[in-house]
Amino acid sequence: MGKKAIAGAFFVLLALAACAGTPERRSTGEVIDDVALAARVRSVLAADPLVSSLRISVEVSRGVVSVTGSVGTAREKERILEDVRAVPGVKEVNDLLAAPSPKP
Repeated sequence: MGKKAIAGAFFVLLALAACAGTPERRSTGEVIDDVALAARVRSVLAADPLVSSLRISVEVSRGVVSVTGSVGTAREKERILEDVRAVPGVKEVNDLLAAPSPKP
């Protein structure tokens, strides 16, 4: 096998490895879709004046959005979840938000 054939095979293998996906077995397309969805969710939260989006983290895997962080009130938590569910492409929402306990 010549040097050009070896170099060509190397680049083909390199290209295939780049498209192999993630350890979660997500394809490159799924990763791109999730990144775009996370950006849309963050944008919606940032635009909502009733939400303090700086304390909220958004992670997406296969359209399932996980929101974490602390919120000031139960109403803010409810509003965040409403906002996230309203974003097109969100399949499910994992609520990992910490809200203050209601006062007795």
